[in-house]
Amino acid sequence: MAEHIGLTRASLANIEKGRQKIMLHQIYKIAEVLQVDSILDLAPPRFSMSVPDEPVVFAEAGMRDDLRAQAEQFVRRAPVRP
Repeated sequence: MAEHIGLTRASLANIEKGRQKIMLHQIYKIAEVLQVDSILDLAPPRFSMSVPDEPVVFAEAGMRDDLRAQAEQFVRRAPVRP
């Protein structure tokens, strides 16, 4: 898996343990390797926007405005899960 997404095995292990951040393009590569239909299939079941107007909070404080807007659109399009 690590080789297919361009990471070392140690980096992938750190991501899995929450010690390292993962970039969105790497998430897309993981989805390709796992042959899932959507990167949303990689999200835990609790991931959804239950209230459409709920604010989206990003951990990355220095995110560019255009990238923040794209990420917020993506999150808001996530289907509401039961």
